Amino acid sequence: MKCHSALLIFLRRLPAVAARALWSELPLVVTTLLVWGTEAVRNYEGVLAWEAGAGVGEYACRLAYVVCQAAVLAFLTYIIRCRRAARALAYALVLLPAFVAMFLRGQAGMEICGTALQMALETDVREATSFVGVYLLGAKGLAYLVAAAVFVALIVLAERRWRRARAAEIPAPRMLTTAAVGAVLLASATVGATYTVLLARAVAGGTPQSWAAVSRLPSPHDPVTKFAFAVRELRATRADITRAVERTARFVSDTPVTAPADSLNVVLIVGESYIRSHCALYGYPLPTTPRLAAEREAGRLFCFDDAVSPEAVTSLAMRRMFFTAAPDGEGAEWWQGVFVPAVFRSAGFRVAYIDNQVRMETGATRSGQGYTVLNPMYDARMAALAYDTVTPRCHDYDLGVLGELPEARGAAARQFIVVHLKGQHFDAAAMYPHGAAFDRFSADDYEWRTEPWLTRAKRQHIADYDNATLYNDSVVAAILHRYAGTPTVAVYLSDHGEEVYDHRDQWGRTHATDDARQTLLLHSVPLFVWCSNALLRARPELADRLRAALRRPFTTEALPQLLFGVSRLDTPLYRTERDPLSPAFRPTPRLLSDGRDYDAVVARGAQAAK
Repeated sequence: MKCHSALLIFLRRLPAVAARALWSELPLVVTTLLVWGTEAVRNYEGVLAWEAGAGVGEYACRLAYVVCQAAVLAFLTYIIRCRRAARALAYALVLLPAFVAMFLRGQAGMEICGTALQMALETDVREATSFVGVYLLGAKGLAYLVAAAVFVALIVLAERRWRRARAAEIPAPRMLTTAAVGAVLLASATVGATYTVLLARAVAGGTPQSWAAVSRLPSPHDPVTKFAFAVRELRATRADITRAVERTARFVSDTPVTAPADSLNVVLIVGESYIRSHCALYGYPLPTTPRLAAEREAGRLFCFDDAVSPEAVTSLAMRRMFFTAAPDGEGAEWWQGVFVPAVFRSAGFRVAYIDNQVRMETGATRSGQGYTVLNPMYDARMAALAYDTVTPRCHDYDLGVLGELPEARGAAARQFIVVHLKGQHFDAAAMYPHGAAFDRFSADDYEWRTEPWLTRAKRQHIADYDNATLYNDSVVAAILHRYAGTPTVAVYLSDHGEEVYDHRDQWGRTHATDDARQTLLLHSVPLFVWCSNALLRARPELADRLRAALRRPFTTEALPQLLFGVSRLDTPLYRTERDPLSPAFRPTPRLLSDGRDYDAVVARGAQAAK
């Protein structure tokens, strides 16, 4: 009975307390409505524009949810005894996610999402330092910081003036105003309660797309909701990795894979952020690939003209090139495939994984420590299935991986060696040792670049990138030289491209692809196959097959089929229609991660250029 009476008293007093809370914390309410409200009405590309087909009701629902959030935040701030600290915490909750959202959108073309969180979690100290230098301390980054500082200063000023005004006993709102505000709050509370229930069900589904499965209402766009979806998306990724491990383990256990008994080294080299148009093998006017060009002249290196990566994020690109397509064909999830190194290991190959971007601690295969939990390449359980050896450390520069490479082996020995380089990752100037050997290009070498946005400093950025490309050329050539005396086939490709002031005033990768030229820069990648003289003598038909395939459209998702084909693996995973070296090869639509058809985008861009 006493509890019932206390509840009635609380409910009677609640409207008055809520009204006092809103009045007391009015600057906080206004800030929340301004900041989160602006985020809530953006479209799915993050633009403040009226969405085609969107009605007033959609925007009203989103804004009503923000009003409810602002009211709840003000109420909680008001009833907490240590109100000053609670107020500071509330402002941090409102401003930090919004600033992060605006920064990601402006600097990287991304929203708050699982991919952005994963990239942050997988970033090491060196990458973080480069990120700060490129994105935060650049002109645009400093502008964001200054704008954020000014906004915070205005809030502090507004808070002080509001406290003084309240101390001077300014009149409270009139009854009509109070009633109108109460009606808005009641409607917002109804929307808020509905959204909270639906949001819990949608977040349990894993991704923002799961919202459509639980409600026809427009999904909320405020930064906190986006962050909740992002965290849940990472949990879903962890579950996907578990499924991938289980599927690979079943395949290795149940399905025999065989390979010819002759000796063969298969070397897969994965580059980083390589812009194909900066590669002299593809016509770049500066000599960025002299050693690889010599290998091509000698008839050992074969360059594919039209290779495309569907992803512009390293971890996502690696998933799609290291897992076979699922048996049911296109559109399947990556985890429905089988991990390629595990397939080679089950065929009798000794598998070595050498990564100069991620440190894989010795003994981590057993202990589970030292591996990134959001990338299947480094999952301890997957490593136990797929690798015989892993690199124990990272090096400042890629040439250090030579010391990690396994020795070339004799007759009837088979090795599958994966090398993941730092390549031309930003900041490219930190990717190569400076000195006469690799400081080949400078700002003076780009007078032929006459775009209006190019200053001398920006030309030097381009020179740094090209110098890093020149260094990458020496690293790859040194890896090839290691195995030149044995039957060896090596495949080099990059995970994705980059931007270095090539067609606009932009340095560093963005993820908002807005035209054909940018799509080319981010998704067209260099791909070549190198064969040692010993292999060409043993398999003379291989050179003919490679020459016939060089102009065929290729997507890095089909990399497993290329590897199975050149290695002559007998496995049910091999699909001849996806292997560019096979006479049965059939081109398929090359869909990018955002659903666009790469070839259609490029064709439209070429037509527009005319």
